[in-house]
Amino acid sequence: MSEKAILVVSFGTSFPETRCKTIDAIESYIQHAHPRYAFYHAWTSRIIRQKLLQRDGESIPDVADAFRQMEKDGVKNVFVQPTHIIPGIENTKMKEDAQKWSEKFNSISFGNPLFSSPMDYHAFLENITKEYSFLTNSEALLFMGHGTEHEANSIYSDLDYAFQEAGYSNYYVGTVEGATGMDSDVASVKGPDAASHEATDLNRILSRLSEKNYQKIHLAPLMIVAGDHAINDMSGKHADSWESILKEHGYHVECHIKGLGEYDFIQEMLNAHLCDILS
Repeated sequence: MSEKAILVVSFGTSFPETRCKTIDAIESYIQHAHPRYAFYHAWTSRIIRQKLLQRDGESIPDVADAFRQMEKDGVKNVFVQPTHIIPGIENTKMKEDAQKWSEKFNSISFGNPLFSSPMDYHAFLENITKEYSFLTNSEALLFMGHGTEHEANSIYSDLDYAFQEAGYSNYYVGTVEGATGMDSDVASVKGPDAASHEATDLNRILSRLSEKNYQKIHLAPLMIVAGDHAINDMSGKHADSWESILKEHGYHVECHIKGLGEYDFIQEMLNAHLCDILS
């Protein structure tokens, strides 16, 4: 057993199809890229891990479980690579949990989440715009990010701005839970009594969309997996989903249920962050 190990940490998902295409694919990519390192994985969501245990009888390790196993296996140096989108709450908690084991190992190093610098934004722009090169002048692409109350939520605004600055004015980034807050207009698109972050952020984007003559809006998750938020909040058939709200405003809508982890270039970006810390 190697004394050096890679630990890939994800939030997790209870949707097996997207897990196979995203989290499992990222883990496989990284494991095969670094065959000389022992490989481990962990999920941070207790709720999802419990659900898989009860539903499927599958036990997924959390961060503490993974470090406990690595110590048992004789690992001395750990290189942790998260599949998190931003350095937000989940990533901070993951680091805190890992650092609790610092006295048991010679070193614990952390790779950056997917979006950690302007270089990451531009790498993403360069590649994702190729995937959606079919867009016409009457079509726009709206990414749904998760959002957070953490200050790192500003990254979503930065990414949105990066699209505009690079000339992709028909690309937009919003969040389902933490409003990106690029302007002060916070009136709800769901009526005067609704006050959710989801409605607030989509309203901001609807205001911007109304300034253009778009006929069709493409929706895509800005999340590693295309799980509950993509299936329900983004493309759900209920009245509160982004798809339904956009249709109410007269747009034709097409949803792309494809998690970021499915893209080869995303797997490469995460591996590049890991390579930055490997020794």
